[in-house]
Formats: sequence, C-alpha cells, structure tokens
Amino acid sequence: MKLISDTIKHENMWQAIKTLNTTFLNTTTQEDQQLAINAINEIRAFFDDPIREKQLIASKALTTKHVMQQLIFHAACGHDVIFDSWGVTNWENEIIELQKCFDHVINVVTYCPLEIVQQRWECRNNIALETKIYTDKRFFIQMIKSFFGFLVPVENLECACTTVTKDDFDLLVKKGLEYALDDAPNVYMSEKQFSFRECTKQELLNFKEEIYEKYGFNDKSEVFLAPSSGYDILLCTQGDCKEYASDLWNRINEHIEQQVNSSCELKSSQCTHMT
Repeated sequence: MKLISDTIKHENMWQAIKTLNTTFLNTTTQEDQQLAINAINEIRAFFDDPIREKQLIASKALTTKHVMQQLIFHAACGHDVIFDSWGVTNWENEIIELQKCFDHVINVVTYCPLEIVQQRWECRNNIALETKIYTDKRFFIQMIKSFFGFLVPVENLECACTTVTKDDFDLLVKKGLEYALDDAPNVYMSEKQFSFRECTKQELLNFKEEIYEKYGFNDKSEVFLAPSSGYDILLCTQGDCKEYASDLWNRINEHIEQQVNSSCELKSSQCTHMT
C-alpha cells in the first residue's frame, strides 16, 4: 500500500485498486509505475479468491470508517465539505453522525434518464478507445447495474424523477448482448467479486429476469422511477455540466436560507410564547 500511495494520486487510489484506472503522480518513474501496478494486481488477486470474502467485507467497512473520519475531521475544522458518494445509498447511519458535527447537512441526489446514461457510457468508451487509455473504459453491466440499482419503482409519476419503458429496457439488454462474454471467464464468479469485469451473456439474461420481476415488466409497459435514498435536493444532470453546477449552487443557497428562516421563525415563536 505504501508503494501505491507513493506513486498514485490519493484521490485515485481506490479506483486504481478496484478497476486498474490509475492516475500516477508526475514524479513517478516508469519503473515505479510498473511496481505499483504489480502491487495492485497482487491485491486484486487476493480479494478475488472466494476464501477471502470475510477480508473483503472487512476492508469495505474500514473504507467507510476512514471516509467518515475524514469528513468529521473537516467538520471539526469548520470547513464546508462536498462528499461525492457515487451511487452509495446506505450512508443513512453515518449521516446521523455527520449531522452532529456540521451545522447543515444537505443531501443532493443527481440523476439523468437512461438514454443519457447510455450515451455518456458510449461516448466515454469511444474516447478511451481513440486515445488508447483503456483504463477509462466502463463495462456495460457496470453501467446498467448502477442505474437500476440506484432507482426504484414508485406508484405514480408525481413521486418519480424519470421513467423507463419495457421496450427501452429490452433494447438495452439486446445491445448489451453484443458486449457480453460468451462463456464464464476463469475467475471467481460472484456478485461480491472485488475486480470489475464484463458479464457473461447468461448473467445479463439473469439480470434481465431480475429487473422484469422488480419492475413488473411482465404486466407493465412503463415504470416510474425514483431514487432509493432520501434527499433534500434532486438534480437532473442531463444537460451541460456548467449549467447544473450553477443550478446546484443556487439551490443549495436557497435551501440554507430556508433552513435559517425556519430556525428564526421557530425562535421568534418560542420567544412570543414565553412572553
């Protein structure tokens, strides 16, 4: 780990170990880069072994604890912090602890329609192929599991942020079969596998059945979707990133102002009652 931390940017370390997406420090020599990649491969091989499942669970728990410690440290210093959890939806218990340390905790959920997700995935992979930076590629199964794992079906459109039709989903799976592997690769086959890889055709078809059952596509032609986690601000990011960044900044300020006004009204009401 010391070898990796001495050669790879710290904010990129987890991505480097998890997906081999490495961003080396400018001072890193070619020899040290290769040594770091060898070290990463050893770690990946260790956690890909099915007998190491308990160690993998423990390492993920340790990562969560480390992230929370860093956030609380910055809270204690009086800093404003933006924490990008990238699809993590089970931070509710930790958020309670954060709220004890920060004056304001604002949960922002970002999303975009499935069509946009697919377009961005294709664009990213095309650029990775053109530039031959293959570590920037993202697997098809990674893309659709991230989308369908984060959004859950709801009963009506008023509660939804986007929709998906059965036809669109079937078309997506059909496209995915072009990328899927014909046979199972010679690695540990598990949902808890440490390293990312493309799915097999059978795994993709199994995922299709899972979504059909979860979203009721056997009976419905369209489903309404909403985030699986709670939020204060819901932001669609299908447009230009500068526009939605500016929009988010304005909405955060509005949210804080509303909180301050509510707090002032409450204090005023309490004072009136005491009088």
